[in-house]
Amino acid sequence: MAKSKNIKLNEFLKLDIQVIREIIQERKILKNIALMADGTRRMLKLQPDFRNDDWLYEQPHINKMMEKVMGVVDFIFNLGIKFITGPLISLQNFNRPNFLPKGAEILLDSIFQDFSIEISKKHKIKWIIYGNKDYIETLPEGKELLYEYEKKFEELSRGSDNNSPRILLGIGYCTDIDTHFIVKESINFYRINNYYPTLNDLFVFCFKEIVPSIDIFIRTNEMRASGGLHPLLVNTGTQFYMPVSPGLISFSEALIRKIIWDF
Repeated sequence: MAKSKNIKLNEFLKLDIQVIREIIQERKILKNIALMADGTRRMLKLQPDFRNDDWLYEQPHINKMMEKVMGVVDFIFNLGIKFITGPLISLQNFNRPNFLPKGAEILLDSIFQDFSIEISKKHKIKWIIYGNKDYIETLPEGKELLYEYEKKFEELSRGSDNNSPRILLGIGYCTDIDTHFIVKESINFYRINNYYPTLNDLFVFCFKEIVPSIDIFIRTNEMRASGGLHPLLVNTGTQFYMPVSPGLISFSEALIRKIIWDF
């Protein structure tokens, strides 16, 4: 078993993946890492050529972003960590002009490129969709979009089992609205069952199973959570990491190694 004490950063960056995996198991840490890779336009709009948002929704750009993210997903799951939370499309996104269906489709389609599918099959990932589905279904073409992609993620999850790693994919998330939703459903639960729901009851209701709290929340480009912290997934130990470099550059194995060493 690896000895995890007093390892310097330059040593940690060179460690074999299996050794880091043993350290994580030894310390009994790191069950859930959140990856929020957006906010790119805020940084790049400082350049005159990027004042228009249209390029952000071009499939090649989004595919490149997702390829970087899935490379990090592959590394994290290789370390034996079982849960990754990925807030992808917020409720604010759905309220942007002309976001439905084109913007949402481009973001979601990026997960179904060959590179991402290969990683999903390699780890037998189970994809769990969470968010305010009721609201999305009230939007023009929202219900059709949800139905189409829930079927796709169900197919992508084929072959997963109870031991498979999970990706919690946020579609229609927003911390304050999620909080209100939990309160409302807790009241309904009490009315029906005549007792208060346990925390595990709420986990199953929101995520279809019990999931661990987020240990590390990695947010690129902006110093805020942008509604990406689900109230059930936060505890006193949740740590924020904001890489200095823009999202597409910062997402790498080296970044994750540095964050895990610090954590």
